[in-house]
Amino acid sequence: MAKQGLWQKELIAARFRSSVGLLILMVMAVVIALLYDTTVRLLQSAPIPENFRGQVELLKDYRFWIWSQWFGKNFLQIGAVLAVVYGAGIISSEVSQKTIHFLLAKPIRRQDIFTIKYVVNMVYLVLVAVVSTIVLYIAVIAGGHSLPDIRLAEHTIIAIAGMGVIFSISAFFSTIFDQTVKSIVVSGAAALVLAVPGLFPALAKYSLYYQMAGVDIFGGKGFPWIPLAVLVVVTIGFYLLGRNRFIKTDF
Repeated sequence: MAKQGLWQKELIAARFRSSVGLLILMVMAVVIALLYDTTVRLLQSAPIPENFRGQVELLKDYRFWIWSQWFGKNFLQIGAVLAVVYGAGIISSEVSQKTIHFLLAKPIRRQDIFTIKYVVNMVYLVLVAVVSTIVLYIAVIAGGHSLPDIRLAEHTIIAIAGMGVIFSISAFFSTIFDQTVKSIVVSGAAALVLAVPGLFPALAKYSLYYQMAGVDIFGGKGFPWIPLAVLVVVTIGFYLLGRNRFIKTDF
């Protein structure tokens, strides 16, 4: 009974935050899908410097436009921010609001408390990512264009896997800091560090965001099964670290 109450509490608590994140991504998806034709007309009428003409020609390719503006930029960036926000507060918010002792007084094992809060927020994150991408697809069709369904699904899967890593790292830090703001700042810094390999061409493939963007998928190199497995293992690893720390922490 107590577990059921905690599930309900978490579902309600995360609902508003998730609704805001979903609304932002949905608006962005529609704008990106419908802005293409206007952008192309502007590019065709505007004088383009010689050194930018290659990039401009790429943007005229609808598939490249969607990939670069959604998976390579907005979906990736906003998804990473949402992953930090969703994960960084699952425990630290209870501590900062002085509700942690009330929560621990319930007849629920600590590992179950952490797992329920983790799963609810992770599921909301996945739903936000999936639904917003579906909205993108609908907007693409409504705009008179098309995208390969399989490629869209592949890009979404690897992007969500990357968000899972950031979410799990943030959930881990939520067990360390007693204030949500601190947890968000440190988690955000960790998320930025994961982008460092991308600054060096030889190490770019080791950047989390390179994999999240699905560069190899877009380049026709196939689905990155090994990177996906690594991302899943890292996600599970930080989940276990966070859960074990929460079990042992004396609040």
